[in-house]
Amino acid sequence: IMMTENSKPTNWMPWAIAGALLGAAFTFMIGSVFGVVGFMFSREANNAYKSGNIIDAETKNYSAKKMTLLSLYISALGIISFILYTLI
Repeated sequence: IMMTENSKPTNWMPWAIAGALLGAAFTFMIGSVFGVVGFMFSREANNAYKSGNIIDAETKNYSAKKMTLLSLYISALGIISFILYTLI
């Protein structure tokens, strides 16, 4: 989806923070690395949007989305394995 001048990109920062925290708790820091990278890309996307650089904001936002979702997926696998380990 292409952004126009008036559309603001999705802010992935809260999700990146959640992914980093969950990754630190359940995946021995593996998921948290992707969460931190997602946070950094999200911050850069927000700054690019504020400065009016829509193309750069869109590119950084896409990278933030990928890293954040990867962090959340890895964290979900860690949570599932933790639950299975405690049940067995």
